[in-house]
Amino acid sequence: MSKTYELKTWKPFFEAVINKDKTFEMRKDDRGFEVGDNLRLIEVEADKDLQPTGRVAKYRVTYILRGEQWGVMPEYTISAIK
Repeated sequence: MSKTYELKTWKPFFEAVINKDKTFEMRKDDRGFEVGDNLRLIEVEADKDLQPTGRVAKYRVTYILRGEQWGVMPEYTISAIK
């Protein structure tokens, strides 16, 4: 069963995702992300105590690389999103 995760995302990275220049999310693998999960990305200001800007984007995880596979840092995951 898929889960939905709310993730704070700094403004430059959020912009890259919604512009389709960035099609992945790299995060600490502490939530147990799985293919099929939904990510609710919440744009935040990095220099203003992570205050949300009000913009939100929703994506689905389509592929995952986990720690030490193909150079991924231990305890991290890279998720392809669509």
